[in-house]
Amino acid sequence: KILANLLDFDRILPLAPMQPHGVLQVSESFCKEQPEKCRKLVRGLMLASRNLQADKMAFRQAVTNHVRGGHFRPEAAQPIAVSDEECDKIWSCEVAAGSFAINGGMT
Repeated sequence: KILANLLDFDRILPLAPMQPHGVLQVSESFCKEQPEKCRKLVRGLMLASRNLQADKMAFRQAVTNHVRGGHFRPEAAQPIAVSDEECDKIWSCEVAAGSFAINGGMT
């Protein structure tokens, strides 16, 4: 089975209560030269995180569209089937733990 958990969510949470799911990085020069692009990038990530937290169906669709396995290059990997029940459980755990970066990871 391709989809596997090394540890259950309940066992991971005490070890790593802040679990970043996305990291944005730009060079210092880019940040100084293109501050508006940086603001838009952060705003886009925050809006996406808020949508994923607020809308379980959007979360399911994101999982369907983006969860892949077996390769380092995601575009070359086959999708991994995740049942609605598995997806809903993951979503519920993430929401309860406050894992979505709805305020840019500041809460």
